[in-house]
Amino acid sequence: MRIFVGNRENLFCQKFLSNLLRRNKMAVNGKARAGSVITQAGNQRLNDDRLFCQKYWDYVLQKNKKGMAKIDKVSTSFDLTDVNNYLLDCCQEGYLPKLERSLGMPINKFIAKSDMEFKFLKPAKTNYTVWRGIGKPEYWAGDFLRALFKKTEETKKGDIVFMPEYAYASVDRDYSEFYIRRNGGILYQIETPKGAKLSKGRYYMFPRYSKFECTGAEEIENGRLIKLRYIMRG
Repeated sequence: MRIFVGNRENLFCQKFLSNLLRRNKMAVNGKARAGSVITQAGNQRLNDDRLFCQKYWDYVLQKNKKGMAKIDKVSTSFDLTDVNNYLLDCCQEGYLPKLERSLGMPINKFIAKSDMEFKFLKPAKTNYTVWRGIGKPEYWAGDFLRALFKKTEETKKGDIVFMPEYAYASVDRDYSEFYIRRNGGILYQIETPKGAKLSKGRYYMFPRYSKFECTGAEEIENGRLIKLRYIMRG
């Protein structure tokens, strides 16, 4: 499932950036205003299939490699578990309208806002290891989630793994193993390099559609241990 954010969301992007610039007393490309950055980013001829918000923020970051405000975690992290249910197609009929009422905005705008904030996370100063436990899908899970779990369970060394959701992880292995103790599942051991931008709070959180390389896999008591190396985005 891919969420597209088109030019109708330009006003939202402009408002978000304007507020960010005002809070941090910074300028974009000298005296350029947020509205002009929107226009310049939108007019770029980029031969790729990135979302508009991705093109937009890449353009902004290019112009502001120095002096950008940095944050420790995305402000939307509290609600991203519910958004993940939508992204992984494991929600019941009528879930989306209720979710959007809870979020206070359409789902595409909420996802765009979250993706934007990941761009401004502080880069990690050291390498570190996090753990992520995924239990076997319950009976009510959608076909997409079942197929994704089955494919991931068969991961072997050298494979590339994509996580379409905002993937949660913890530095505590015991805590992460809790999720696979009842019905079994997958325990990820994820090596995260220096410079990686993860949202940090009670949990660590990876950006949507993060990519990993498998460095090894083995059977453990409650399922399968898959060792991954996080591939940072360029």
